[in-house]
Amino acid sequence: LLENLNVQVILCSYAIVQNDLDELQSCKFDYIILDEAQHIKNPSTLRAKSIKKLISAHKLALTGTPLENNIVELWSIFDFLMPGYLPSLIKFKKLTAELASKPDNNVIQRYITPFILRRKKQEVLIELPDKQEQTIFCQMSEIQEKYYLDILNSVKKEIDESVTKPVNYIHLLAALTRLRQICDHPYLIDRNIKTDPEISGKTELLEELLLDTFENGKKFLIFSQYISMLEILKEILIRHKIPLEYLDGSVQDRQKVIDHFNNDPKVRAFLISLKTGGYGINLTSADTVIIVDPWWNPMLENQAID
Repeated sequence: LLENLNVQVILCSYAIVQNDLDELQSCKFDYIILDEAQHIKNPSTLRAKSIKKLISAHKLALTGTPLENNIVELWSIFDFLMPGYLPSLIKFKKLTAELASKPDNNVIQRYITPFILRRKKQEVLIELPDKQEQTIFCQMSEIQEKYYLDILNSVKKEIDESVTKPVNYIHLLAALTRLRQICDHPYLIDRNIKTDPEISGKTELLEELLLDTFENGKKFLIFSQYISMLEILKEILIRHKIPLEYLDGSVQDRQKVIDHFNNDPKVRAFLISLKTGGYGINLTSADTVIIVDPWWNPMLENQAID
């Protein structure tokens, strides 16, 4: 069907490639260009395997985060660009493990450097002022501290009992997540608690910070990894009659929301889930970014801020 159409360019999502692979695989493209190429960072996914089955004379991958969690993600992108150029995945993992003890002899860097063009924002947007960062500390409320210590004590008890039985690391990870949620607001782990800002030291401080930012005429972004926390902050902004936009993974027309924030000077706040904000979004009208809860991955967080 595609060969019979008089077209020179096909724009499609990763999902379409996955769903219509048989049709697309029958075409011989001159170029395949991947934007947000981190979508194929996991070589075992059906999405990555589908993309790599397409036939093309030339290939190009664009990404702001070639590495998020481990070196395998970079291998997967190169496996799309030049299959067989890097050692097999098993050998590549072994090589990276060996290099961990020999940082001066970085064979991987010599492999990839000739094929990577890095564009740093300092070189492209020289008019940008230096980024000013401020870390604000706050005290937990009494109820926050009670929830926090209860979970902390249960984790300590499980670790102490590990002498007689193995530690359940899934439980430990879940407990760490719950501790982080409590630091935002106890409502995130207990829906019987009210969403009042004064119940959380952080939320109370955030309310003060948001009002101060609004009164100073700023347009600001608020990132959180927890949807429930964004909902609490949304209530605060609405109560203080601060015009806002909202974006998480469930929003269908992302561009409409983004354009409204960028183009309407009355809309001053933008609530965004941190992972959603890390990909393909340009919010050039904002001058202030508030990270409510730091992400596990600093690279993703920095991309969202930038």
